[in-house]
Parts: sequence; structure tokens; C-alpha cells
Amino acid sequence: MSLINQYKATHEGYLPIRVLQYNIVFKFENSNPNFLTEIKKIRSEYGLSSDIVYGINTSRGVGGKLRGPFVLNDKMEIHLQETFSAYLWCICCSLIIATYHVSEPDNQYYRDRKCMGKRIMSYAQSLIRGYHDWDKSKLINPELYNSRDKNLVEKTNDLFIHSINFILCHEFCHIKLGHCSKNNHLTNEERREREIEADIAAIDILAYGKTSQEFMKESVGITVAICSLLFVRESIANETHPDNDTRIAEAVSYMQVDENDTSWLIACISINLFQELFNLNLIWNQQTSYKELFLHLSSQLE
Repeated sequence: MSLINQYKATHEGYLPIRVLQYNIVFKFENSNPNFLTEIKKIRSEYGLSSDIVYGINTSRGVGGKLRGPFVLNDKMEIHLQETFSAYLWCICCSLIIATYHVSEPDNQYYRDRKCMGKRIMSYAQSLIRGYHDWDKSKLINPELYNSRDKNLVEKTNDLFIHSINFILCHEFCHIKLGHCSKNNHLTNEERREREIEADIAAIDILAYGKTSQEFMKESVGITVAICSLLFVRESIANETHPDNDTRIAEAVSYMQVDENDTSWLIACISINLFQELFNLNLIWNQQTSYKELFLHLSSQLE
């Protein structure tokens, strides 16, 4: 089996996720058929910066704690950390591997895959604490991988691009909705409401001009993006953001997918990974649908 190397000299950064940097920008600019026009309008009205600011840990040492994409209000810039991109790619890979185990036979191949999923999840957890090197010789990654893993890497890349794009669109919508003006006097409840507003507006951007079949990948990416927040810390509760399980339920319900849709399945699998990660003991009673199962599980997290 041969090694596939996607690295080029033009790729910036220290982590293997660097090979997808241009894909991130291309997907964002083409979120829907009219999105570039909308970007220009918001740039004119609010002074939105023309570029996504890609933060790279140039010291290669332990940096600050993981931070998701955010808007730097005084400059109207959308910032994206290399470490967060790496974290999200690892979560996407873990969820894909975990999803395999719902329908695939229990054999040595899938047991090996499950071990791979646990290792990549462990690396994702290390990034929460600060920058850590991604050992390409031991961990699956998008830059240098065995040809045997080509299918898994490509599926993970695709899911990652859709997931990170939803998060970038969410930040864009904070600007579009006027959330980035001075808001020091907002209550926590008002801040939580704004997060849901930005989620809904981002979903609308990604749904615009797409058939239900075309939106399917978007809906799965949206779900994974929000589910990735589960693994950052043990508590699902937030002061300034909606509780993670509430946010998942709000977004998937708004997309009006079937109660046994892949998005609800991924939400359930995410709860299972969350349970394993933080040694919880949830009761898994049989339910009529993946949606009902998710609601049953999330009710135990309160």
C-alpha cells in the first residue's frame, strides 16, 4: 500500500489540516449561488473584511485554549484558528467511524477502525488544552495517509468542509444581523437568542438555491458542526450560548428533516461519544425514531 501526500509548498501552517485551507475559502464563497453578492453587500454596509483571517500557531508551542471561529468586532474580520480546524476534522472522522458501526458487521477491520476513531478523538481533546503536533505517522490525517485510508480521508474532508462552512456562515450572520455592534449590556438570555438567530440565518444561507437532495450534505455538516461543541467540556450548559443539546435540537428541527434522518442519527451517536468521553451512564431505551432517541438522551443531560 502506497502513501498519498497532499502537501504543497503553498500550504501554510504546521498541522495537516493546512492542505484544506483553500477548500475552506472556496466553499465559503460559494455557500449558495448568490452568496458572493451578499458578501459584497455586507462588506459595503458593515465593512466586512475581504478575507477570512487564518490563525496559525507560529510558536509551535503550547498556545491558548481552543477557540472556535469568531468575529473581531472592531475590524469586522472573521477569524479561524488552525487548531480549531484540526479539532473539527478529528471530530468529523470520529463520527464517520462511529456511524459505520451502526450498520456494519463487527469484525477485525471495524474494530481497528474503532481504535482509530478513539485515537483521533484523543488528539482532538489535546487541542482543547492548546497546540499539539499531529503525528502523521500514527494518526489518520488529511495530508499524508495510506492509500487504504483514502476513502475515509475523503469522506472526512467532505464532511469537514461542510461543517466548518456552517460555522463560518454563522459568524457571517452575526455581522449580517447587526450582532457585532457594541453589545456589552445584553443579558445572557439575549446573547443565547442571538446565537440561535445566527444558526437559523446560516442554515437559510446554505439551503438557498438547493434541492432537498443537494441540501442533504449541508444538513449533515450543520449537525456535525453543532455536535462538535459537545466534546469541548463535560457540561452541556453555557452562560452566553444555548445549551449544546438544545442548540442541536433547534437546528435539526428547523431543517425539517425526517425523524430518522442521518442528522438525528449523528446527534444520537454524538451523545454516545460524549457519554463515553466523560464516563456518563445514560439510559438507552428503545424509541420510535432517532429524533425521539436523541430527545430521550438529552433529557438526561439536564
